[in-house]
Amino acid sequence: GKTGAARKAGQPGPYDGDYGFHDCAERQACQGQEGGQGTQEGLSVAHQPEVAFHFNVPDPLRYLLRLLRKVRQAGMSALVCAPPELAREFDQALWTFAPEDFIAHARWDAEESVRAHSPILIADQAVVWPGAEVLINLLPLSELPPAYAGYRKVIEIVGLDQPGREAARLRWRAYTAQGHELKRHDAATVAS
Repeated sequence: GKTGAARKAGQPGPYDGDYGFHDCAERQACQGQEGGQGTQEGLSVAHQPEVAFHFNVPDPLRYLLRLLRKVRQAGMSALVCAPPELAREFDQALWTFAPEDFIAHARWDAEESVRAHSPILIADQAVVWPGAEVLINLLPLSELPPAYAGYRKVIEIVGLDQPGREAARLRWRAYTAQGHELKRHDAATVAS
């Protein structure tokens, strides 16, 4: 792609890095902290989720593919909420992204038996999936995603379009008002 050709060999590009995922040992230690905590809309609430905003993402589809590979390498499951067209493109891309790194997935509207065995679900609207550890939101919502507090991680991917950026600013403020310490990943600074 363009970003790979524009950087020197050995320098990280906007789609390289660990995207903030713990290795399995760290994740298991974190899971051990859960204890007998309450639930929110059927989701376990161990502690506040880690919330990260990934800003200035020039190619959300490609970024998402690499991010999900990291999610699966960490042994985690994820719900991806994206606008309808991007959700369709993403579903198709997962079949052809890297044959050696196939990522099992299903659409939100698949049969229950298929969804129950899929580590990745793709939805074209804001939904809740109690089976996911990670919520990846690409929807330009002005409000917080439903039941976001039940996930271990929430990742907000923000592209370059102005309406999406404005909605992300509103969500940033809402998360902050809820007491979250937000992590910021700027894809533009990684690319330069």
